[in-house]
Amino acid sequence: MSEAKLESLHFADAPRITSSTLPGPMAAEALALSARTESMARGGGRMPVAMDRAFGATFKDTDGNTYIDLSAGVGVSSVGRCHPKVVQAIRDQSEVLMHALEVN
Repeated sequence: MSEAKLESLHFADAPRITSSTLPGPMAAEALALSARTESMARGGGRMPVAMDRAFGATFKDTDGNTYIDLSAGVGVSSVGRCHPKVVQAIRDQSEVLMHALEVN
């Protein structure tokens, strides 16, 4: 894979921290709301950041800080977050069938 192609698959400014403290003020507010309203049964605990958007091996929090994503699990570890081909496959499939679980 060329360097240009690789560069196009993540936020180019990563890492970039603009908040004076982490989590930043907007992320801290989102994390507090999450702690009050979400069950811990959803998975492996809480990260001390509030992801706003992600791409490849990078993500941005709600305060605009950009991180190299070392948290990615099995769902995204092979191709990164929001890989264009995966996003397109999801769009295509969602036009045909979104959910096929049957409980008998």
